[in-house]
Amino acid sequence: MTSQKIFRLNPLAILCNFATLYGVAFLTVLIPEAFGVRQRGFYCDDASIQHPFYDHTIPMGKMTLAILALFFVIPLLIELLVERSESSSVSYRWWKFSVPTFLVQALVIFGYAHIGLVLQVALTQWAKYGFGRLRPHFMDVCKPTGYVCAEPSQYITNYTCSGTDSHQVYETRLSFFSGHSSTAIYAAVFLAIYLESRLTPRNLLAGARRPVQISLILAALIVCATRVTDNFHHPSDVVVGIASGLAVAVATASNLAGLCSYSLRPVREPEGRRIYAKFITPNFRRILITAVTKLKNNVQLAQTIAGNTDSEEDRKHRLES
Repeated sequence: MTSQKIFRLNPLAILCNFATLYGVAFLTVLIPEAFGVRQRGFYCDDASIQHPFYDHTIPMGKMTLAILALFFVIPLLIELLVERSESSSVSYRWWKFSVPTFLVQALVIFGYAHIGLVLQVALTQWAKYGFGRLRPHFMDVCKPTGYVCAEPSQYITNYTCSGTDSHQVYETRLSFFSGHSSTAIYAAVFLAIYLESRLTPRNLLAGARRPVQISLILAALIVCATRVTDNFHHPSDVVVGIASGLAVAVATASNLAGLCSYSLRPVREPEGRRIYAKFITPNFRRILITAVTKLKNNVQLAQTIAGNTDSEEDRKHRLES
């Protein structure tokens, strides 16, 4: 029987880490608001900002609470199953009490998920306030006055919003890019990668891996679709939000949480986390090498043909002379 390594937890340090993380998240929201949103004008014939205002189908607050719950519940259940199917070489203690290993591992994933979420919020906020793109319902909410359109393509910069709801008027300038879309996609992709790395065939719920992953992605895509149908975002806002959420999720899962490589940050190193390192990385490397080799061969072939052509022309020139 192998002896277990004992790690002692420091709850104060854990609380300080989360407090610092949430402090950074607060600053990412506060600082752009302090600088203010970029003021942009509009074209008189711009039909993309003349849609009616609809309320949120999925409010941001409720979606965020659901994501935070999933970030904790899913890793908690998965780590509990993994602990029952695998023998752990480590144990954790706090003061005189033993802390379940699955709980610690779930909190580790919960923490990494939060780091990526804060990064995603920061990118979204700075983009929104930096670009200041007008929402599709801008005209309906702002109700601009004090300007005259001499021609349809005229660009209007001097106008006054007569809308009564000042908060909604302010929000009409925060279209690019979609925070709902980027956050939903980030959460879905991060959890999908986590499930891929942890639910190995020997786990009890291995058969539920694909259905849960597909459900997460579909739910995120539904959120993205509602941002367009609710007239809160242009389609390009949602597309960029999806790309941003996908990039941050992959970067967080691979570089921080160590779910896609051999470099694992959590204490244990379950075999399931080697899936991406064993299969995806070598395949991608092989594809890249093949593409580069074909490119070199094509270049060499083109140079050879060019050389043969030059030699034939030289021979013709010599014969004529």
